[in-house]
Amino acid sequence: MIKKSLVFSILLFILNCTANDTVNTLSKLPGELNFIDTVKLDQSIIPISDFYRAKLINDTILVIPNLIGTNAYLYGISGAFLFELSEEYFDIHVLPKMAIADINIFQNHIYFAYWGNNCIYKFDLAGEYNNRLCFNYPKDYKMKSNSWSKIVNEDTIIIESEYNNWQGSIKNKFTKSPFISTFNFRSGEYLGSRGAYPSYFYEGNLALQRHILLAWQRSDVYALLTAGPVQFQNWTASGLVEEWHIPLEKHDEQVSYFKSDPWSGDLMDQIIELGSDENNLGIFYGLYRYFENNLRNEGENTYGLRFFKLNLQTNSFFEQDMEESYADIGSLVMIPTVKNDTIRFLKKEQEEVYLLTATTLN
Repeated sequence: MIKKSLVFSILLFILNCTANDTVNTLSKLPGELNFIDTVKLDQSIIPISDFYRAKLINDTILVIPNLIGTNAYLYGISGAFLFELSEEYFDIHVLPKMAIADINIFQNHIYFAYWGNNCIYKFDLAGEYNNRLCFNYPKDYKMKSNSWSKIVNEDTIIIESEYNNWQGSIKNKFTKSPFISTFNFRSGEYLGSRGAYPSYFYEGNLALQRHILLAWQRSDVYALLTAGPVQFQNWTASGLVEEWHIPLEKHDEQVSYFKSDPWSGDLMDQIIELGSDENNLGIFYGLYRYFENNLRNEGENTYGLRFFKLNLQTNSFFEQDMEESYADIGSLVMIPTVKNDTIRFLKKEQEEVYLLTATTLN
């Protein structure tokens, strides 16, 4: 009988093949990001010391401060504090003592995903434990530690995944790692994987905040490589169906490898946020950090932050600089769920956290 790992390799190869070898280059057009509202989040009950990830669920914002514990916070778009998802609230003894990968809320249930055991734990909104679902990954594959995940419907979940048995070989890691894996959300059955890293990811050692950023629109997954040439890809169940190059004005597409110390290589420009418009097909938003001087010893204080919007319907994009105060590392998070061109950001200023609302003109 053919080993499951071999079947997986064959399947991955088939899914990564595509007859479409054309890379479209988006044209840059004028545009503008306009901030229209700012509200302060109510921290009188529980102060937020940090935030790692935020999600918009209807008119509620889920703030995930870090991936160490299970704590998360719910706020209204008015800034009002609604609820704390704390360890004291849940039947905590059923949760493993390990870092989480992601938190999702779907159909009035809360899901905690753990990369250490490739399992997801389901609770109702009252904090009562329902069940655990473990995903049947092929051998040597797993959920990424800071995994992006999307519960598509009652039957399907998509999870950011990686090859786990690379044994220190960067080439093994990136040649064998997919972007995402799909599972049956009822049984945990493995349904297939999609995505393939370009060669420059494994030609040397890269130190990146994230390797790819993922977004969901309709039934497709879109992947944006965070360093090097800005490649934006559309992955369906059939494989890679379309790819775009985005010639961002201040993004240096040169990658910098390190030898033994990740802090020894030159500074690299990176895409750090990606979101999609739920109501407008082909519209995506993002942030990237750039350096005016990429030399490690000279350029650490020369960074800036830029916003961009992609329109795949018109094969165009626009970009603009963000205010200098927004560029501080960790001070700004874009909420990836956008509705009708209404983009929201969380901004930390000293001890306060603000919800910023913006829209675009282009």
